[in-house]
Amino acid sequence: MSAPRGSTKAARVCAKFGLAKELDGRDILYLTDIGRMQVELPDVREAIIAHDALDQPAIIVMDGNGIGRGPYQDLWARGWRHLLPGESMASSASDNLKIRRFSEGLFSLYDGLVRLPNAMPGRALETLLAEIAAFPDGKHDDQVDALSYAAAYHARVIYEARRWGLELGRLRRPPPQVQIVPPKSRDQELHDRRRQWGQR
Repeated sequence: MSAPRGSTKAARVCAKFGLAKELDGRDILYLTDIGRMQVELPDVREAIIAHDALDQPAIIVMDGNGIGRGPYQDLWARGWRHLLPGESMASSASDNLKIRRFSEGLFSLYDGLVRLPNAMPGRALETLLAEIAAFPDGKHDDQVDALSYAAAYHARVIYEARRWGLELGRLRRPPPQVQIVPPKSRDQELHDRRRQWGQR
């Protein structure tokens, strides 16, 4: 999954997540990459198309604030149905919205439903952690907001990812569950035989 974000003249931010099911059955989103892309407005749509072809994400979450609305509408008109409109498509991405989303997303981060890697190329992880530490008073907050969206709307993101991932053939179906019947103990076999003889 990827979540492009950004403003009109600033660098665009794209966060990418992988989806995996833990042994305990929980669905976990793993942040695999995040960073700013220096892309001018006319090239934003082409950058999204290029990343879609490269990564083949199950869904793409798009922010409606700034320049996101235009590429979203254009790609939707082209038949892209695996686009998930961000909350700011319907309302302005105000600071209050970002703070609320970050606060709600903390629960998923604390519970381990959304996880950060131990290391990332270059200084990507260091930059992200510094932005989180400075939020909401830092100079930049687009990376925090991209992470917050996946964390705050964890259940919806996973539902849509599974839905479109399977629809587009971009998500592997889980193998069928095979029920393993343990062998009977000697006592159980004798008990079953007595019951059979008693029913005759």
